[in-house]
Amino acid sequence: MTDDTPTETPTGTKENKPTVEYASDKYTTEERLRQMQEIEEEIKRRPLVGLKEGSFSSLKEELKGTPPFTRKIPHLETKYSTIRRIRGDGNCFYRGFLFRLVEILVFQKGRGETSEFNRVKKKFDDAMGYLTEVRYNQNSIEMFVEFAVEYFQNFPRSLSEVENFFNNPQEAMFLVWFCRLLCGGYIKHHWEERFQWFVEESKHYIDADDFCAREVEPSDMECEEIQVIALCEYLGVRICVEYLGADLNSDTTVTHYFGPEDKEAEICLLYRPGHYDVIYKK
Repeated sequence: MTDDTPTETPTGTKENKPTVEYASDKYTTEERLRQMQEIEEEIKRRPLVGLKEGSFSSLKEELKGTPPFTRKIPHLETKYSTIRRIRGDGNCFYRGFLFRLVEILVFQKGRGETSEFNRVKKKFDDAMGYLTEVRYNQNSIEMFVEFAVEYFQNFPRSLSEVENFFNNPQEAMFLVWFCRLLCGGYIKHHWEERFQWFVEESKHYIDADDFCAREVEPSDMECEEIQVIALCEYLGVRICVEYLGADLNSDTTVTHYFGPEDKEAEICLLYRPGHYDVIYKK
C-alpha cells in the first residue's frame, strides 16, 4: 500500500457520511504549517532595524537558490554600497521609510541644516487637525499623534539614539502607526480625484473609510503602492524604490520614484515581493 492510499475514518452514521483522509495530504498540510511557523520564528529573532552592512552578502545568502533574484544583485551593487535589513513583519515599509528619514534629518541637523527638519516637523504638528477633518476620532488617535509630535520636539542627536529607538518594539510602533494614520488621512482627503481608480474592483470597498480600515490602519498590514504614494506626498518627501523582481529575462532592478519631483530622492528602499529594506547610494 502506498502513502497515497486513502483510509476511511469510521465515523459514518445515517446522518453523517464516512470521511476520507489522505495521509499524504495531511502530511503536506502539517509540513507547510511547520515551515511557516519556523519562518515566523526566524523573523521574530531578527532586529526590527539591523545594523548597516558593508555589502549585500546577507541578501545573496538569503536569496540563494532563486536565480531570478540573485542575478540582479550585481546590478544593484553598481549603484548602492550598503544595505540595512528591516524585519519583515508587515511594517517594513513604514519602519524603513521612517528610520531613513530620521537618520537623514539627524545628519542634516548635525551639519547645522534645519530647513528640512522644520518642514517635516510642521507636517507632524499639523497632523491632528488634518486627520480629524476626515472623521478620525481625536480621542482614538490622540495618543499616537502626541507621541509623534513629542518625538520631534525631543529629536535624537545621534545615529545610535535612532537605532536604539527603532529597535524598541513599543515606542517604535507608536511612530509606525502614526504614519499609517497619515497615509489614511491623505487617502481620504484625495480619494475621489487621486486614489479611487487604484483600487481593484473585485475587492468591493465601500469608500475611502472602508479601504483604510481594511488596508491601511491594521497593524502588520503590508504596504501597497497607494500607501507609498500617500505617505510620500503628505510629508513632501521623494523616495527611490529599487524593485527586485522575478523576471527571468532581466538582470537589472527596476527603479520607481515616489513623491515630489522637485526633490532629491535621498531615501532609497529595496523592494522584493512582500518586503522592504533600506539601501544606501554609493
